[in-house]
Amino acid sequence: MCDLDSLLRMPWTIGVDQEDGEIVLTIEEIPEFFAAGHTPGEAEANFWEALASHLKSYIELGQEPPRPDTTPIVDPFSTISVAGPEPGRRSADYQTTKPPSVRVAA
Repeated sequence: MCDLDSLLRMPWTIGVDQEDGEIVLTIEEIPEFFAAGHTPGEAEANFWEALASHLKSYIELGQEPPRPDTTPIVDPFSTISVAGPEPGRRSADYQTTKPPSVRVAA
């Protein structure tokens, strides 16, 4: 199990929305979590305080907290053909693959 400081530094997927004049921040990996504020600074301060409290409750109860999704994003355009095949060669011999992207917090 991770310590609180390590959990807070993880690349959470953060959503931003506005409701009733407040800025609302959510975390995709923790559907029940949200924090809000009237200004961006207030929303951010409330977000970190609420996230710390939320994750601390998992630790205190001895439960494994949720983790950010660090699965590589599949890019459908990552393999591209750069030239047609020469006689006796397959087009797969001419393909190149970009390194996969990694999902990070927005």
